[in-house]
Amino acid sequence: MASREIPNGNADAIQELLAIQSSVRALLQSLQDGGIGENPHRGFSYFATFEEIQWNWEQTDARITALLEQSSTMLNLHEEKVRLHEAIPQIQMRLDQTAMQLISSQAPAVQVHFTNRLMTLTERWIRKSEAILAGPFTGRAMVASATGELDYFKHIQTALLNGSETLGLGAIEDSQAREILLQASRDIDAAEHALRSLIEQSEAIVEINSLADTIWLDVEDLAQDCLTLSREIASASQTGSARGE
Repeated sequence: MASREIPNGNADAIQELLAIQSSVRALLQSLQDGGIGENPHRGFSYFATFEEIQWNWEQTDARITALLEQSSTMLNLHEEKVRLHEAIPQIQMRLDQTAMQLISSQAPAVQVHFTNRLMTLTERWIRKSEAILAGPFTGRAMVASATGELDYFKHIQTALLNGSETLGLGAIEDSQAREILLQASRDIDAAEHALRSLIEQSEAIVEINSLADTIWLDVEDLAQDCLTLSREIASASQTGSARGE
């Protein structure tokens, strides 16, 4: 089952969860319609197992419904993650080109240093996004860290183009290096928007992950209970046949 992929908004995982919900509902209804919930089945040991499965499934079914109500949020999270992962390689390529051009033009070493610093920060954006999507184990500290790094990135980017006394950094003068850095702006804006969107939805991510993890465990338990039920029914049938003989 792909419920662990659900928080990331994988559309196939959402469809699989819907299919599982429909299948289990149909199976329990089929068993009920087949008389397992009526006499004379009440006298058999498997009836208690069946009742337990029904009760547990009602709780799981409600959780699945609650999770699926968050489908639009989950799909949005997935889109933001994809947008971020698509933008980062483009940003890194432009930053690498900028650094090479700065070296080629014998620009101040501090400009190369901060350009490479931007490269490092973009690598961290990927890790931060994955950590935020992981949910409850990240906490406010991770969200604050990601926000701070986004702000720091923009500060360096602006300083490279305009200069900054705070960073002791003069504006890039080489026209080719400036142009390459400016060309990266669109992808930088896309990546920044995506990561900030994940940060803003961090509380929803925690809720979604909690539901998904609980459902995952529920379904594993239900699968085991259903296996136990099938064995108990088979055993009861054999005992009944033997008695009939």
